[in-house]
Amino acid sequence: MRIDICHHYDASPATVHAMLADPAFWQFVLEGQTQTLEVGAVPDGVSMKLGVRAPSQVRPITGETLVFVLTATWQLGDDGVWAGPIVIDAGKLPGSFSGTTTVGPDGAGAQVTYSGDFTIKVPLIGKTIEQKAVPYATGALNGQQAKGIEWLATHTY
Repeated sequence: MRIDICHHYDASPATVHAMLADPAFWQFVLEGQTQTLEVGAVPDGVSMKLGVRAPSQVRPITGETLVFVLTATWQLGDDGVWAGPIVIDAGKLPGSFSGTTTVGPDGAGAQVTYSGDFTIKVPLIGKTIEQKAVPYATGALNGQQAKGIEWLATHTY
């Protein structure tokens, strides 16, 4: 299933990129939303491993906890846009998100885009689970924007 999301921030692309690559920002965003969380810096980006309570439909496959590993990296292009891959592995659930994320100019601020494909490969019920999971994934991404605005109000890079 395709996911395309755009966020606007009233900060420079370099500032927004620095925020997105900052493990402390992700700790702030995900505080209280996960059962387990490990966040670390990787060259040109960030990597996270988080565990959340698995929905009842997938517990026979995943157990009580669904573990995700996310890695996002960016390179600054000649056009002033930070761009790179974003990959989310759903661990025991045969699912993933693979796409790109960009941070570029948007008027006096910055625009962050997430574009990619979310798939769950479970015979007979994979598409149904995808359809139920996408609103949670997009909701989490959109919640990140509100947290980003809050973070940028009190942090400088």
